[in-house]
Amino acid sequence: MRYENDNWTTLSDYDILINSFYKIDSYQGVPYILYNKGYNWDEALSVQKYESSTWPQVRSSDFSTGAAVEIDLVVDSNGPWVRYLDGSNAYWETIINYTGGSWQLAGAVLESKDAVISSYNNVLYTTYNYGDYGAGYLAKVKYLSSNQWQALGSIGITDSDGS
Repeated sequence: MRYENDNWTTLSDYDILINSFYKIDSYQGVPYILYNKGYNWDEALSVQKYESSTWPQVRSSDFSTGAAVEIDLVVDSNGPWVRYLDGSNAYWETIINYTGGSWQLAGAVLESKDAVISSYNNVLYTTYNYGDYGAGYLAKVKYLSSNQWQALGSIGITDSDGS
């Protein structure tokens, strides 16, 4: 549904089978939805976008190879960016982008299992915790430049009192 002029309108009557793992974002008024295709989180992820009263897949086949959890979606002029914990890679952070007709890995797989992504002025950012439970966690913020993750500022953000 779309909210316009103080009213909700139905985009289409098309049903997408999703479970509790889904995200939605839009770019230039076009909504995209990322979802896990089955009732179990160990099934493939898929992205669809609303186009001419239909919901075509962004790519004709699924792109995750194993379990995919903790999903996130951001769309900008570079296309959709998908972040997930990849079960086929020890649940490490994987971020991919649909560009040039296929899904491409965005930089290296990150050493994280707890992150979010955001795009500002077509630059992709991620922030995530690192460290260990006993010593405490710090936050890292990185941005993607020439398909390499670069640190933004100092590595290891703490709360205001430095603890």
